[in-house]
Amino acid sequence: MGFLESRTAKIIMTILFGTVLSSILGMIPFGMRILDIGHPAFQFISFGLIGSSAFALFSVRQYRDAIFVTVLLFILNFFFSGQNVPGTILTYLLFFVAVTGSVYLYSRYFYDVLSDLLVARPLILSSMMAISFVVATFLLFLVFGSVNNQFYPLGNLPIGFLIGLSLGVAFEFVELLTGKTYQSAEIPEG
Repeated sequence: MGFLESRTAKIIMTILFGTVLSSILGMIPFGMRILDIGHPAFQFISFGLIGSSAFALFSVRQYRDAIFVTVLLFILNFFFSGQNVPGTILTYLLFFVAVTGSVYLYSRYFYDVLSDLLVARPLILSSMMAISFVVATFLLFLVFGSVNNQFYPLGNLPIGFLIGLSLGVAFEFVELLTGKTYQSAEIPEG
């Protein structure tokens, strides 16, 4: 069995392609600001890495590892952002749950079932992520309110959609490149 046929290769390629494609799609509206860890656009990189890591591990049914890795990435992202002000942890946490929850539901209930619809699967993930970003935004409004009493419930929808779309396309690209689904790829023992 060649390296590209192993489950380990799929995990590595999924994390790499998911993070890179999410970063590229983030550069379209935000440019190089996605590289500034303190800028909100950095979430294209951080959630690309977290989402693709979660998908790679959820897809091979490594739930404990997926939880450990994504929580570790969340903690590192939070502390390195330098925005350790009250309320920021809740914001980071809600969007983290939005990303990982969407990816978990997608990998568990949609990815295998819709294996014949390669074009539709990224759109399903992007829709799920966009909706979860709207819910997270709404919950943050309920907790913190707004300075000027204006609420933009759909303000984060495009960001969630783009992150979900980039992850979904990356997952499809890896599957097309390796030619196997996660469950059929074998991981060598040892």
